[in-house]
Amino acid sequence: MNKGACENTKGDLNSFKLTKRAPTLRGEVKAYLKSLNEIRDYPIGGTKYMKKLLGLAMVGMLVASAIPAKAEIFKNLQTKGELEVYGVMTHNVTDLNSSLGDDYRNTYNRITYGAAFDMLDDLHANLTFVKNDRMWGENAQAISGAAGNSILENIYLQEANIVLDDLFGLKAKIGRSFYGNEGDIIVYYGNQHMVDGLPTSSVDLASFVREDSIKGMDNAFELTYAKTLAAAAPLQDTGANFWAVKDVLRFNSDMDMGLFIYNQRTGNNSPVIDGQNLWVLDLNHHGKAMGFNWGAELAMNLGTWDKATQPTRNYKGWAAKLDIAYEAKVQNIGLTPRFMFAYGSGDNQGANGGGQSDKNFRALNPNFQPGYIFGKSNGNFASAVPGVQPWTDNSLSNLQVWNLGVDVDVTEKLSFIVDGYNFWVNSLAAGSFGGNRHIGAELDLTGNYAYAKNVDLGLYAAKFYPGGLLANANNGAINSSYKIGSYVSVRF
Repeated sequence: MNKGACENTKGDLNSFKLTKRAPTLRGEVKAYLKSLNEIRDYPIGGTKYMKKLLGLAMVGMLVASAIPAKAEIFKNLQTKGELEVYGVMTHNVTDLNSSLGDDYRNTYNRITYGAAFDMLDDLHANLTFVKNDRMWGENAQAISGAAGNSILENIYLQEANIVLDDLFGLKAKIGRSFYGNEGDIIVYYGNQHMVDGLPTSSVDLASFVREDSIKGMDNAFELTYAKTLAAAAPLQDTGANFWAVKDVLRFNSDMDMGLFIYNQRTGNNSPVIDGQNLWVLDLNHHGKAMGFNWGAELAMNLGTWDKATQPTRNYKGWAAKLDIAYEAKVQNIGLTPRFMFAYGSGDNQGANGGGQSDKNFRALNPNFQPGYIFGKSNGNFASAVPGVQPWTDNSLSNLQVWNLGVDVDVTEKLSFIVDGYNFWVNSLAAGSFGGNRHIGAELDLTGNYAYAKNVDLGLYAAKFYPGGLLANANNGAINSSYKIGSYVSVRF
């Protein structure tokens, strides 16, 4: 199941083919007129027709702003995108109690459209537009002028950056951008797939990458600065930002080792966490051999939280994650059994720690979402846990997850995915939830049909079985929850 053509990978500044040409305004106009003629050659309604038409629409919007800069943007205009429809039907997801009305049935839409063009021979621009505000059943939207509910007012420019091929030997990306990998336990900004609401995020950054060789092995180094929250006023210390230093050494085409260092700082009056100086050190390894694919990751926290109204706390959290899969074939049917274990430390003093230390694993903007119900639902168990929930949504903090799964490729087009999860809290305050740390278990069944190379259709069914923690939180008045989903993904 392809999770989308619009995802960015770590340090990936080569999303589009870049070529040389002389920037001339006359060339822009000629190329545009030529493109108008070429569109007649494509069958109406075909993929090439639609892609060319979308590209021309984008070009038309850019013409006025491009004229003063005299940047040729037509010959090598590159486009990419994804159209998604995601429907869900749930039962007991928020409160785990069949007697209360918490069922919901929603169908979400998201359109992602990206374009890249050259401003100079070695200077390029990327734009990505996203619209994901509308659900099925809502009224059609006006193109503009509908007091915040028009199409144009709900198209967000999630990426707007430039790429410099050679800035003192570095490839640089500067501007608004997606960042990281979907599912990352530390930081991710981008499209989230198969999640209620189909949310999207991006971040303002400056990223610099250098690729070279060390003793015959490829090495990639990245330095990134990102501003995640602007100050409320120019002279107020309320902002938030992070630095990332990454180095990946590839031993060969099948194995690599990475060392990532993050530092997140928040202002002394920041609404996020005031006075935070958080460090995250992350060592990771990926490889494949003899049919096996694996990944291992170990992360630890350093730094302090200097909140003015409380004693300084030292960050002491840590996390680990292991993924193993084996690719096999049985009578022309592909079988890929999988195993995943993830552990994030907790603190029995609560979400903010206690005393002089905070042992909860802290991350920058994590995207850890295991399970259609536990990880990817709106308000999962929000009403079933009174007070402060001992785990954090999208985060590995104070959480232990076991996962066994198998991918079954029946044909080139038809596949099935089975996943079983077991969820535990690692640390509880004394006397809470009867001392039971078991959140529950989940079973997910997914069927995927590749209608075409870039078109996926799918259905899934999920059931969550509450554990002792949730039962004790509700004096035993607890029921299983269910979720059925469908999706269509068209990538271009």
